[in-house]
Amino acid sequence: MGHAMRVAKAVEVLTADGALDARFVVPEDMDPGAVARTVVTDVTYDSRAVRPGALFVCKGAAFKPAYLADAVARGAVACLSEHEPDASVPAIVVRDVRRAMAELACAFFGEPSRRLRVVGITGTKGKTTTAYYVDAILRARAPRAGVAPRSGMFTGLVIDDGMARRPSHNTTPESVELQRHLANAVDAGCDVVVMEASSQGLKYDRTLGTRFAVGMFTNIGEDHISPIEHPTFQDYFSSKLRIFAQSDVAVVNVRSDHADEILRAAHAACPRVVTYDPQVPEGQAPAAPMADVRLVEATRRGLARWDLAIATPRGPVRLAFAALGAYNVQNAVAAVAACEVLGVSHDAMARGLREVRVPGRGELHRSPDGAVVGVIDYAHNEMSMRALLGAVREEFPDRQVTVVFGSCGTRGLDRRAGLGRAAGELADRVILTEDEPDTARVADVCAEIGRAVTAAGGAYEVVERREEAIRRAVDGAARPAVVVIAGKGAETTMLRNRVDEPYGPDARVFCEVVGAPYEGEGTAAGAVG
Repeated sequence: MGHAMRVAKAVEVLTADGALDARFVVPEDMDPGAVARTVVTDVTYDSRAVRPGALFVCKGAAFKPAYLADAVARGAVACLSEHEPDASVPAIVVRDVRRAMAELACAFFGEPSRRLRVVGITGTKGKTTTAYYVDAILRARAPRAGVAPRSGMFTGLVIDDGMARRPSHNTTPESVELQRHLANAVDAGCDVVVMEASSQGLKYDRTLGTRFAVGMFTNIGEDHISPIEHPTFQDYFSSKLRIFAQSDVAVVNVRSDHADEILRAAHAACPRVVTYDPQVPEGQAPAAPMADVRLVEATRRGLARWDLAIATPRGPVRLAFAALGAYNVQNAVAAVAACEVLGVSHDAMARGLREVRVPGRGELHRSPDGAVVGVIDYAHNEMSMRALLGAVREEFPDRQVTVVFGSCGTRGLDRRAGLGRAAGELADRVILTEDEPDTARVADVCAEIGRAVTAAGGAYEVVERREEAIRRAVDGAARPAVVVIAGKGAETTMLRNRVDEPYGPDARVFCEVVGAPYEGEGTAAGAVG
């Protein structure tokens, strides 16, 4: 469905927020009344995407006046900017262009989150997997009046808004794209959208104006601390806590670090708080506060298979699902908690989780003779790497474990030492390689990680090209072996020198090295022996 708004309405929306100090500037040779009546037919911050009738947003530290000139030449009828532009186009000038863009996008696309139930998931780890689990449950709901249920999903892997399914470029889309996708979901007949709400998305107002029927906080650990992301842990943590200010119901993991602080923030901001406990107390371990949704029993049923018993306010639910590692049991309980709030039937929970798969998260592949198992995962910080390697040790206790990974060249600088510690302590062999090096030298990044590997008592080697590192890991492994390839998951590009070059993905590279057919995502079930 097409969307449109007069320029006067856009000005009204933005001047209503006094914090923006919005003012409307019209070139001297234009009639202000005529300009105000001009119809805006799109909103975009990409000058290459401008079509006649668009309102162009001048945003970003790298913004250049040439972008606005290009937008005007392509037919932009107005612009939104923090500075009065030197251009022959009307401008809405504001104090904070990101906030203004989000508010304008919500209004332009008709406040779509008010016509859906949106599940927002934030946390340091498990966001993508939990989103896939919730989406699988939603798709397993029984038809209503003969119409199959439809839901949307926005993650760091994929954007599925009911109109189209495509790879994602950001964990949380920019506000204009987010509202566009939500509007598409409404038009496609979706009643629920599940999405990741990243710390960056919350901090920089990408989600501003989006109303979450459920705002979930899975856990918190140190990540994304760098000069270009979050300068401190407190900034990172505070950014994530912002999700509650726009949520109808908060869903909180009582086992998370800083759970007390998370719960205080949730109760202060949300009319309703639902808690979940994703762990079964072991031995004399102290129990967490009684939660609304509780894991009662988790039983292994062969390789990467689980039977779960979960207590909920509507009664017990039993689930059987396939996943590598107990941390995915936690993600499953989180998904149940979210769907319990939404009122989804327990039958749908069981059906949805029975066959769920998450690309690049705990994928298992193997050589034709079964001597080498490849584990493909997105683990890219110490918290996730420890959980992944611990799970691999539990699932494959008699196999040598090699881990191949790197770390980003210009982002997440705080991750390097933690990744090295985890690998040095838990892997038999460590091979360091590239992972989104961008403009950094791969050798320098690997050297920093390597110092932590050595300090943890491990040894490592460096193979800079990732494809060759995977080959080296397989060729040098003592059979039977597990080769863990971490950090990129199902990603199909590699950022080298500011260019996203085609890559892999890791699973394809592994399968080519071991001579196995590659048929897309692998399995988390008992197909690997």
